[in-house]
Amino acid sequence: MKKAGTPILPICLLLLVSMALDVDAQYIGIGAGLAVPNDNLAQVTSDLARDGWSGAVENAENGYYVELRGRLGGSLALIGGIGYNNFSKARSTYFDPNNREVALNTSQTIIPISIGADMRLAEGFMVPYLTLEATYNIYHRSFESSSGDFSSPFEIKSVNDSRLGAAVGGGVNFDLKIVQLSLGGKLHLPNLLNQEEGESDIYYAQLGTILYFGM
Repeated sequence: MKKAGTPILPICLLLLVSMALDVDAQYIGIGAGLAVPNDNLAQVTSDLARDGWSGAVENAENGYYVELRGRLGGSLALIGGIGYNNFSKARSTYFDPNNREVALNTSQTIIPISIGADMRLAEGFMVPYLTLEATYNIYHRSFESSSGDFSSPFEIKSVNDSRLGAAVGGGVNFDLKIVQLSLGGKLHLPNLLNQEEGESDIYYAQLGTILYFGM
């Protein structure tokens, strides 16, 4: 299994920020909203697959996200941030190494660290925007027996792993003078790169708001 290791993207972000301190505008933002995943988020990990486990009916529930973001620039700006996505516990069915169906409660969290670009498509009070970001994603998936008896047929297994991905988004930004309010959505592809053998594509959408404060 690939380990999370030392994240390269945050280091690159710090270097870029240090070179961009003279840009037109600098903002820090706090965001939150709804996170909607596909069911592949509940797939068995590569370790479990090698042990003979497989998914029968995988379910992932909607959750929420919070994030801290920075924006440096005017119409075309450098953006970066760190977020926390928590998906509610769901019940899924898996085949164990003996081909028995086992119902397990699953839960997932994803922490994306991102850097990219934000383009404002106009000027004024209400401005549409587009974003494109590269992401370094640390995610945690846990599986536990629905019955609460963790010794049979399954032991709790929690996994922390990392993948490289991307995110594309868009929305509308409102210039409220003292603060800026952005309403929008974003599609995350957290395991776009360095997947392990047999791993399915994971994606989730975010719908929410960001409040930016000038610095």
